[in-house]
Amino acid sequence: MFNRKSTELVRCNGWDPVYSGLKRIRNLSARRVNIMRALIVKTSQILALIAIVCIFAQPSSAAVSIGDLIADQGSFISSGDKLFDNFSFSSTGEMPDADEVLIEPFVDESDNFGIRLVSSFLDFGGGGASELRLSYRVTATDPKQRISGAKMAGDLTVPGTGSFVGIETIGTVPAELGIFVFNPGPSGLTDAGDFGSLFTSVEVDLHLTAEATADGEENAVSATVIEQSFVQSVVPEPASIAVWAGMLLLIGGVPYVCRRAAPEIK
Repeated sequence: MFNRKSTELVRCNGWDPVYSGLKRIRNLSARRVNIMRALIVKTSQILALIAIVCIFAQPSSAAVSIGDLIADQGSFISSGDKLFDNFSFSSTGEMPDADEVLIEPFVDESDNFGIRLVSSFLDFGGGGASELRLSYRVTATDPKQRISGAKMAGDLTVPGTGSFVGIETIGTVPAELGIFVFNPGPSGLTDAGDFGSLFTSVEVDLHLTAEATADGEENAVSATVIEQSFVQSVVPEPASIAVWAGMLLLIGGVPYVCRRAAPEIK
């Protein structure tokens, strides 16, 4: 049975059930706030860790051998919004094997995305020319971008007599780029071309031919880097096309209006 008197005595002794209940509620609320803060911090740490893993767990964005790309069917390498796949490879003479050629993404001086081939592309005197062929497909994955041109560069060296020629053929366009060194003769270590049209993807074939006609390792024809990048252009939006078309119609109609208005002014 409830004893009012005993309750009053207990309150007098310093214990108040109402105050105690409110205090417990405040304590629970504070604990919940602390728990929520801890959960937020922990969640932020987990999300940061996931972001780091996602950044560094993209094998297609790091250097990889062409041999690995060919062996793992369906694999690709990405450079910006450009995706490179469908690789095939062959080599003769002193040219490297597929496992000895590294391919890595890079961005050229004009901010175009591409790939860089790194290896020892060689030919020693005697035995004829050494050749390497690499073919692949490059695709623009950004729906607002299209491939409109290509660039090519290399560090070809011919210390003695001989030649080193690199030809890049874009069969889809078609178009052809070339870098070369002839000794004696001319040289050109860069080339670029505009396709004149926009393409979502293009097929590329690279053909390197090195031939040293002077004996001795010091006269070896060589290169260590071949770069291929692809110019991209923004696809005009339908609204923009309509605006430009309207402006052209307006500009084209101005002389007609002026000619019509001239007799009335006189």
